Amino acid sequence: MSIYKRPGSKYYWTKFELNGKRIHKSTKATNPTKALQWEAALRTQMQRVLVGLERDPAKNTTLGEFRERFLDEIRSVRSDRRETHDFYERRYDELLAYDGFRCAVSEIDEQKVDAFRTWKQSQVSRFGKVYSTASVNRCLATLKRALRLAYRWRMIDRVPQLSLLNGERQKDAVLYRECEHEFLGNAPDTLRTYAVLSIDMGFRLKEFLALRKERIRFSSAPGAPLGYVEVRAFEDPLKSHYSNRDVPLTIRARRILEQISNACYTETLFPIPKSTLQHQMQRTCRKLKLEGLSLHSFRHTFGTRLGEAGASAHVVKQLMGHSSITVSQRYVHKLTESVERAMAAMEEANHRNNKVGTFPGHVASGDTAWTPAKLPDISNLQLYSEL
Repeated sequence: MSIYKRPGSKYYWTKFELNGKRIHKSTKATNPTKALQWEAALRTQMQRVLVGLERDPAKNTTLGEFRERFLDEIRSVRSDRRETHDFYERRYDELLAYDGFRCAVSEIDEQKVDAFRTWKQSQVSRFGKVYSTASVNRCLATLKRALRLAYRWRMIDRVPQLSLLNGERQKDAVLYRECEHEFLGNAPDTLRTYAVLSIDMGFRLKEFLALRKERIRFSSAPGAPLGYVEVRAFEDPLKSHYSNRDVPLTIRARRILEQISNACYTETLFPIPKSTLQHQMQRTCRKLKLEGLSLHSFRHTFGTRLGEAGASAHVVKQLMGHSSITVSQRYVHKLTESVERAMAAMEEANHRNNKVGTFPGHVASGDTAWTPAKLPDISNLQLYSEL
C-alpha cells in the first residue's frame, strides 16, 4: 500500500514515484478509502500533465495573480525601503496594463516581451509625453525580476531573454565651476542651500531632507578640522546601511549649517517637501537655459571634483556612502580639462626623460631629440653552428 500514517499524525500520506520524480504528500484524509481515491486522482492529474493533456496548476498562475506574491517577496527582502515597494508596485501595474500580459506567467516569451516593448514606447504618460527609454527599461527590469522569481519557485521552465533599450540617458551631468556662481545667484534660497551642501558634502536629496541638528558636530576631529556631519541610515530614513558615514564640513557648508542651526526649532533642519526643490530646480534651469541638470547633479559634481582632486575610488566610496567600489568608479570620471592636463603632464615627463637619456640604448643630445645609440658591427661574427 502506497499510503501510510506517520507516527502521531491522524492523516494518511502517499509516497510514490512518477517519471523519475518522487512524490511525497499528505492526503488530508483520515479514511483509508478516501486517501486512496485522493492518491489515484493525483496520479491521474500528473500523468495528464506529463503527456500534455492538462496544464500544471503550479504553472497556470497568471501575471496578475502573481502580483501579490511577487510584492510580498520584495517587501520581505527590502523591508526598510518604502520607496522600493512603491517603485515595484507602479512598474508592475504598468506591466498589467498591457493586454498581451493577461496570460499565464509560463506563456510569456520573447515575442510577448518584444510586443510589450513596442507598445510601451507608443504610450503617452500622464505628463502628456511618450514614455522615455529609461521608463521602458525599468518596466522590463521589473518583469525580468518577477520571471526570475517564478523560475526559482519552479513556476516556469525557463526565463525568456530580455534585452533593454539602448540610448538611456544617464544622470551624469555636473555643474561646472564657471556656471556655479551664476546658478547659485539665480536659485531660490532653499535650492541654493541644497546645492551648496550637496556640492561640498555629497548629500543625497533624502539625506538633506532628513538632516537634524544633533547630527552636526562643529568640533574638530581627525580628518575633519572644521567639524563633520553624521549620516546614519539606522536612525534616519536613508537609502541603505551603506549610507552610514561622517562627512567633513567645508568652510561655506559650516557657515550655512551654523546659521540654520541657530534659527531651527523643528525636528529636521529643512522641513520641506521634495517636490518644492524639484519645481525650483526646473524653473532655475529654464531661466538659465541649462539642460540635463537635475537635483542629483550636485551630488555627482561632488564625486567628480573629488576625482579631479586626486581622490581614489575608495575615498569616494567612503565619503559618498556607495555600496561598492564599482559605483564610485562611475562617479569619478574625467572632464575635458582634466584629460588635457593629464596629457600635458605626460608629454612634459616624456620630453624631460628624453633629454636626460633615461631610456636604455639611447643617448642624450642636448636640447634636440634623442637618437639611437650606435650598434656593434656583427657582419664578421661567426655563428655558433659554424664554429
